[in-house]
Amino acid sequence: MVAGTTGVVQVPLPLPNVPSLSGQPLYAQWLVLEPSRQWPVATSNALYIPLL
Repeated sequence: MVAGTTGVVQVPLPLPNVPSLSGQPLYAQWLVLEPSRQWPVATSNALYIPLL
């Protein structure tokens, strides 16, 4: 995981070089624990990522 100072995080996701994965959907969502009493958990909206 590579975190920058702009609030962007990049996570490498190794995928095998298999032609049958082309066009398949990948769904993801983030869950973050925050040091806050009022909102200790933050989640992202769901992501739909088509594999090209």
